[in-house]
Amino acid sequence: MAGTIQIVGVYPVDTVEPIHLVEVLVSDAFDDVDWGSFRQDDPDIASNPEGEDAVDTDSLPHDEQPVEQLPDGRTRVVFFVHQLDVSRPLLSPFGALQLPGPTPRPGRLAAINYGPPF
Repeated sequence: MAGTIQIVGVYPVDTVEPIHLVEVLVSDAFDDVDWGSFRQDDPDIASNPEGEDAVDTDSLPHDEQPVEQLPDGRTRVVFFVHQLDVSRPLLSPFGALQLPGPTPRPGRLAAINYGPPF
């Protein structure tokens, strides 16, 4: 992937289970990014001697949506992640992305509503 990505913020969602809204800026067009390849590997699964897949399926993004096209050509995108562990990187087609600590959601994202994945 030739583009770039920047994590803007990680925002807790007010739900019973731990869910976060992640905001990123990408230099590629929204449709050119393989959003399904974003993930967090679970070290407990990765160390499984039977060699099962290390992907924690609870930590896959869903409801990816572009929210703003910036004048510099980058796109502001948000997505939800269940069971996000901010101490572990988010793996992406752009490489491993270190996550900042959670902060309150900014007003510009107030209209983004959580809906469970199907």
